[in-house]
Amino acid sequence: MFKNIKEITLPLSATFKSTFPDQQNPNGLIPDNSFIHKGFKTAFGLTYSEFKAKRHSIIVLSQQPIIDSKMIEHADTMPHAVFGDLTAKTFTEIQDYLANDAIQYKKLVVTPESFWKIIEAAKAIGKLQWLYDYFFCFLDECHCYAADKFRAKDGSSILTPFDYFWNFKRKALGSATPYPFSDPRFKKLTYYKLKFEKKFGKVSIVHHIDPRTVLDYYLRNPHLFPGKVFIWFNSVTEMGQAVVDSGVDDVLLFCSKTEENMTKLGAARKHFKDQAEGTEYKKFNIFTCRYFEGWDLRDDQSATMILITDQNVKHTVVGINYRGVQAVGRLRLKPEQKPHQIIHITNTKYVDTIERSRIEEDTIYSANNHIDYYNRFSSQRISDGMTDRLKLTEFVEDYADIKFNRAKINYHKVDQIVYPQILPSQYSSLQNIVDTWSECNYDTEVVQIGVEKSQGVRRKKEDTNREIIERIEAYSNEVSSFVKINAQIEIERLRKENGPLMMAYHILGATKLKELNYNNKKMEAALNERHNKNMEAKVRIMLSERVEIREYTKKEIKSILQGIYDELDIRKPNGSRKIANAEELNHYGMFEIELFKGKNAKGTRTEMIRISGFKFGIKRVA
Repeated sequence: MFKNIKEITLPLSATFKSTFPDQQNPNGLIPDNSFIHKGFKTAFGLTYSEFKAKRHSIIVLSQQPIIDSKMIEHADTMPHAVFGDLTAKTFTEIQDYLANDAIQYKKLVVTPESFWKIIEAAKAIGKLQWLYDYFFCFLDECHCYAADKFRAKDGSSILTPFDYFWNFKRKALGSATPYPFSDPRFKKLTYYKLKFEKKFGKVSIVHHIDPRTVLDYYLRNPHLFPGKVFIWFNSVTEMGQAVVDSGVDDVLLFCSKTEENMTKLGAARKHFKDQAEGTEYKKFNIFTCRYFEGWDLRDDQSATMILITDQNVKHTVVGINYRGVQAVGRLRLKPEQKPHQIIHITNTKYVDTIERSRIEEDTIYSANNHIDYYNRFSSQRISDGMTDRLKLTEFVEDYADIKFNRAKINYHKVDQIVYPQILPSQYSSLQNIVDTWSECNYDTEVVQIGVEKSQGVRRKKEDTNREIIERIEAYSNEVSSFVKINAQIEIERLRKENGPLMMAYHILGATKLKELNYNNKKMEAALNERHNKNMEAKVRIMLSERVEIREYTKKEIKSILQGIYDELDIRKPNGSRKIANAEELNHYGMFEIELFKGKNAKGTRTEMIRISGFKFGIKRVA
């Protein structure tokens, strides 16, 4: 894509100021009209250098919390923040800041959606061209322009900076995880690709069919981690439910402070925290994508970093080479230091792998053809005095800008269409996940603990039961401590999904299940037999309390026995309710019994039972 590409190989100890030195700027200086790929290394000092640079700057940061942090960190440079609702007061404040000659190097810090406010303020005081000529425009974490389409609402757009970016004489973009934008204007920029001689660390890829099961286990077992645990899981609902289910209390939850999110957190909202940086962290700390990038996490080498992606919860599936790298790279340590562990808990879902370039090519081809049709349609309908009743305009606006009824392709909107289509291929296989982390300069190890369900094959239930029990037995005999932990996670999942089988395994044992050929009906019958046998002692105690030395009808004895059976949940071998029979009283061998014909309370002759005494010296419980 770029005509001028400069690759630079660096040691891990390298910083921005040593890579891009400048005599007038001790912290280095971002080159004019550049695109800097930081080689997947976060906290390289790129943004820091621009705050300290001896020039006017507009610094575009992706999230408001990041701006809040930078405003405090760089208060000495007298920056001015622009975000949120625009009022007459805030509009005047921007104008006053631009016109204030006492500030030697002006630093406007803005969210993408609010960029237009700076433009309009400069225009209002007649300084728009001055802004374009003398301000350096820097777009930080530039991958967000492709990844964050969801932020377009209420007429605002994360793509707003690109309405003005190309008008600036001096400009640049940068990210540890940049997106390869399709707009041909990027070819005019110089592309700096940084590479590092050593790996940033090792990622343990925990492959499991249900990532939440792994998270639940970790939350219940804090002793597994020597220090604090920082978890990136982009689902407010799932993080809240995980905390409630596990019962963990030593935890903080970080997400946007909205009424909707507080409702989603439910009972876990008491653990909510709205500021990540500078917080006194708990043992477990869970973050949504609001905190995946752009801020500094201060802790030590005992910290564990965990990324969770789940194919069953779509918005948690972030790009490994974008948000994944950003999340696990939040921890601020010395270059030679690494966190205790980096873990990626994930599952996979097969899809056909298509190269990003092909997806982009197809999308641009389709967009241009649709736009061509729209423009012809628009001219014709205006000529015919018709309206766009079927709202073709709304469809075309997904990838084009429309002015005066004419559409023109917007490549950044195209990128927002392409981006979510390239993510599934990263998770289509375990090997693809490994390869993606490797491309991001991380070593990897795979911890395979899940049992994937068979696809398209009908299997006997006995075979499935046998496989599950064999896996549990194998895991139980594992001696490696790390795998042992994951074995326990697997056992807990199997218990959750196979309750009756797990009961049979723990009560009857693996040998007995093998004798029964893992047959569900036979196992149930054996369990009921064992249950009933275990209940016999309780039946005898209850009979001693309820049967007196006197005469009963058989119906009365049956009623006593039935009441006891129901209270103790005594069942037939097939699991159905056991129906009492008066003759069963003899089975328990507790009473001296005589059968005779007598009269019931109504005077009708019927079969009777006389209890004439207790055997073995049993006495009725008072």
